[in-house]
Amino acid sequence: MSKLDLKNLNWTTIAEIESTGKLSCIDGRHTQCVVGAPGGNIGEFILMLSAAERLTNIEFTRDQLEQLLVNYASTFGQFYMHTDTHAVQEMLQTISNDSVLTHWANDYKDDVDSFFAAIPTLDKTKADLLMPYLLMPQHIGCGHIKLLATHPDQYQVSPQLVSQVIKSFFRLMWLGNKRMHWEMLDGEHHEKQVVVIDTEQELQNDSVIPFACHTDNEQQFVHHSAVRRYFHKRDAMFIKNFMSHLGLASPTLTDFIGKIEKQADLQLGHTVNALARDLPVVKYVVEGNDVQSS
Repeated sequence: MSKLDLKNLNWTTIAEIESTGKLSCIDGRHTQCVVGAPGGNIGEFILMLSAAERLTNIEFTRDQLEQLLVNYASTFGQFYMHTDTHAVQEMLQTISNDSVLTHWANDYKDDVDSFFAAIPTLDKTKADLLMPYLLMPQHIGCGHIKLLATHPDQYQVSPQLVSQVIKSFFRLMWLGNKRMHWEMLDGEHHEKQVVVIDTEQELQNDSVIPFACHTDNEQQFVHHSAVRRYFHKRDAMFIKNFMSHLGLASPTLTDFIGKIEKQADLQLGHTVNALARDLPVVKYVVEGNDVQSS
């Protein structure tokens, strides 16, 4: 293992990540520094709930999912989901052919930014009309979430769980829940590699870790495997306890964490194969304050 000087590298702590709650997607089009997981917060939420469903043979109801999401975001902070300009543009074009929404769509024409900005502020009537369009795969701008929606069997998730979590996110956003953070990524994919950031030791609250800061010229998919493991343990305990609060059978913590990690590896493999099949994968291992390649 040789020491490597990473470009566009910055440092943060687990405590600082926990203070915001935000996990971004692995997508390389972010313009800010990120800690990356497939799909970000919403991808991780679906991952963990699907593991719980498969272990207990239950299916979460709409009300249970919304209670879980509200309490999860209230406890841990900002809850991230992203789209992109291509998906929003496609949706704007699609609803222009809707007999009810066409006049509203024409107000924006090709102004994707203004259309995106207007969606979180919709009244209930327009929100209800738009919801089916938000669930269409061609209008989902996150590659990982789109893959979950279109290949649920391959990803070992229930299609109903995927759609209900997305619906819950938007319903809460429209109700004014400020924890729901919807972001639109701009431009084309020009990632040059897949970066995996891991650690020699399992992370603690005060652990220092690197996160990647993207530039227009150096896009890369970024996956923080050690950070994901840390939050999987924390979140598994939360979900297990909340399931008990709802009167649902809950898995043992050991089985739950094991199932989450197994599905996480499976899902990451499918997503990297679909989105970055021909890109080199570079693993960086953190040892203290050093970052080395393996």
